[in-house]
Amino acid sequence: MDRKTFTLVANIIAAMTGTVAVAETPNIAVIGNDALSGTVPCGNRIFETVQSTLADQLTAQGFQVFAGDTRAVATTADGGCGHDTETIVELVQAMKSPPMDISIIYRIFPSRERQHSVQWLSARLNAEIIDVATGQALGNAEVTSHRPEALVAGCVGDCVLETASRHVRPLANDLATILAMKLQTWVPPETDGPSERVAGFNVAFTNFDADDITGAEEYLAAFRGYQTHRVVDCTISRCEYWYETTSDASRLNRNLRLMLDHLGLQGQVTQSNQGFIINKITSLQ
Repeated sequence: MDRKTFTLVANIIAAMTGTVAVAETPNIAVIGNDALSGTVPCGNRIFETVQSTLADQLTAQGFQVFAGDTRAVATTADGGCGHDTETIVELVQAMKSPPMDISIIYRIFPSRERQHSVQWLSARLNAEIIDVATGQALGNAEVTSHRPEALVAGCVGDCVLETASRHVRPLANDLATILAMKLQTWVPPETDGPSERVAGFNVAFTNFDADDITGAEEYLAAFRGYQTHRVVDCTISRCEYWYETTSDASRLNRNLRLMLDHLGLQGQVTQSNQGFIINKITSLQ
């Protein structure tokens, strides 16, 4: 959109909400559970595939994700990570660096059938969304195989694990998409008042033209927690700001990535040493 349209939209949003147009994101612990009969045990390659895919896809959607494993805290006699939901929530509540807001507890139910001398693999994945502070179930999601996977003749052992891992990866992608949609409506618990801690960050934009920088500045001033910003240095290809906010670094990181999306720009946000570099990526001519 052009600058005038953007400014109009930003003003309307500010008038309606009195806050920023960028939502707060929860800290999410993604933890698998193999307590129920018929589920894939943790430590299995299939289990690890689903774990990493869920974490990666939710991170790509802008959430702060921390993949957890209850084996690090307590184990069952057979080495699995099977605990009831209440116990898992208690374990997540004990995570303090950083504290978690949401726990996603997933399970994998594989199925293997033989039809006319051919073995077929399929699976069902489900996940619960739990409010860590209250233990309240906020929702759930489930996906199942649309089409079973045929095992090649003589496929045993690692071959089965590899085929099953390949089969569950797109299912985990679908599950992450559904979870992300549900989590967009999450509202953080109210606090006694706004944080009084003001943090300062160096925020540098590279390869932004003048119009891009103008749009970026308007977003910087609209982010939740904004206090002030000032130019440190600005050249044709790079503009650096000192930015003060009551938001933490993780929220600012997500806001900057969302800003690129709303401005319709391709780019990369790099965070290090209390600073951010936002690099605009231009397409080949």
